[in-house]
Amino acid sequence: MMKGTTSITDLHEHIILEILFFLPAKSIIRCSCVCKDWAKLIHQPYFPHEYLSRGKTPLQLVLGRDNSVVLAQFDEDLYTASAPSDFSVPESSIFDLNIGLLPIALHSPVYTCAVTSWILAFYLHPCIAYYPDRQYYKSCLYYCMYNPITGQHIVVEQTKRDGLKWRNSALIFVEKTNDLKLLEFHCNEQGRAEAYIRTIVTGTWRSIVEVPSTNAWRRIAGVPHQDFRRGLPVLLNGRYHWLDCNTENSKMVINSLDAREEIFRVIQTPMFVRNYESKRLGLLDGRLCLAMIDWESEVWMMNKYGIQESWTKTFVISMPAEPCTWLKNGELLMLRHYMYCTSKATCSSMVCYNPRSKACRYVHSHTPETMLTRVFFN
Repeated sequence: MMKGTTSITDLHEHIILEILFFLPAKSIIRCSCVCKDWAKLIHQPYFPHEYLSRGKTPLQLVLGRDNSVVLAQFDEDLYTASAPSDFSVPESSIFDLNIGLLPIALHSPVYTCAVTSWILAFYLHPCIAYYPDRQYYKSCLYYCMYNPITGQHIVVEQTKRDGLKWRNSALIFVEKTNDLKLLEFHCNEQGRAEAYIRTIVTGTWRSIVEVPSTNAWRRIAGVPHQDFRRGLPVLLNGRYHWLDCNTENSKMVINSLDAREEIFRVIQTPMFVRNYESKRLGLLDGRLCLAMIDWESEVWMMNKYGIQESWTKTFVISMPAEPCTWLKNGELLMLRHYMYCTSKATCSSMVCYNPRSKACRYVHSHTPETMLTRVFFN
C-alpha cells in the first residue's frame, strides 16, 4: 500500500459496525475472515442482537438437510415481484456452511442440528451440534460442536450412564449470560426420568435436581425429548419448549426449560384438538404456534403465554405443512411435507401460502437432490 493511503480496515469502529449492520449474513461470515479486528467486532455479545434488531437485512434462511446446513438469503421484494410464478432463491445467495468437513472421524449415523438459540446468536456462537440417532447412541460416546466461521470444533464426551433405554440431547444458549449448554435427557430401564446439563465453558456435568422434584414433570411418563430429525426446541421468553405426550391420557403437553435457572414446567395444549398424523411446535409473531399436520393442517396460536384458554385456531391449510415465518407481503413461509413419500427429493419443500387467496407458491433452493428437513430464519 502506498504511503498516505487509507484502507477500509482503518475506519473507526462505529463506522465499520454501521456498514456490517447493512450486510446479509453471508457477507458477515466472509467479513469475519478479513482481519482480527473485524472478527472481534462480529463476535461481540451485543453484535447479533443489534444486527437482527436493525431489521434492514433480507430474511436469512438456514436450510437443514441430513448432514448439511446451508445459509440462504431470501429477498422478499424479489419474491413479491415474481408473482404469481414459483420463486428460486438465487444461487449466488446460497452459502454452504461445510458442516460435513469436521476434522474428526464419525463412525455412526449423525444428524446436523442448527439450534434456535444458535440462530438468534448466530455470529456470537455459530455452533452446530451433531447428535447420534437414538438407536445408535451406545456406539457414539461424544458430541461435536463445530464453528463454520473459524473452523474450530469442540468434542464433548456424553454422560456415562448405563442401562438406558434411550438418550436424547439439545444444544441451548442462555442470552443473559452468553453461556452455551448441552442438555441430555435419559430414560432408564425402570422408566425413570433424568436430565443432565453441561456448560461448555466450565466443562462439568451436573444433575438438574428440579426434574424429579417437580410434580408436573413427574406426571409425564418418560423424559420430555425431541426427535431432532423432525423438529427442534422453540425458544421463547428465555425458555426452551418441546412437544411431548402424556402416556397416561395420550394428551399432548408442552414441556419447557428455563435455560438460565434450569427449571422445568408444563404448558397445556389446546383442550379440543383432534388427533393428527403429525404435530409441530413453532413460533409465529412472538407466540407459540402448534401445527397439526395430516392431509390438511390446523394452525393454533397461544395468544397469552402459559394460558391454555388463550389457544386459538388461526387457520386451516389444505396441505400438510408447518409454518415458519410471516413475510412482509402477508404470505406465510411454510415447510410442506409429502405424506408417505418414497423419494427423498420430494419429501418436503418450501412454499409460501396466501391465507386470503388460499394459493401457494414453491420456493426452490437449487439443491433438489437432498431432502429438506428443516427451515430456520433470523
